[in-house]
Order: sequence, then structure tokens, then C-alpha cells
Amino acid sequence: MDGWTIAWLVWGALFLLIEGLALVKSRHQEGTLSDNVWRWFGVRSRHWTAWVIVRRLVLALLLVVLTLHLTLAWP
Repeated sequence: MDGWTIAWLVWGALFLLIEGLALVKSRHQEGTLSDNVWRWFGVRSRHWTAWVIVRRLVLALLLVVLTLHLTLAWP
């Protein structure tokens, strides 16, 4: 096991710890990664301003790139 693998495992453990604490401490999942992503990219916004649309398009693009990268080993 190399240093990179150990670093990713530590990162995963920290993520689980943070996500778990957010789920336990909050009634409405405030503080979870999902909640923060939805807030950052305006997913829950009911007002479709130009800024909300841009943020949602950026999120969609990031998710498409991540999906292609992980499923097709694309770059």
C-alpha cells in the first residue's frame, strides 16, 4: 500500500466522520455534503435567476465530467 492509497483512505474516513456527525447532529441533514452542494449550486432555489441557472449548469457539467472520468477512464 503506497502513500497515495493511505491518503485516500484517510480522506474517506474523514469524510465518513464529517458526514456522520452532520447526520447525527442535524434534524434536516444540514451540514451534509448533499446539503452544501445543493446550497452552493442553487438546487433548492425556487427563483430561476441567471446566477442560479449558471450554477446549476456548472454542477451538471461537473457531474457529467465526473461520470465520464469514472466510468470510461476518460482522462
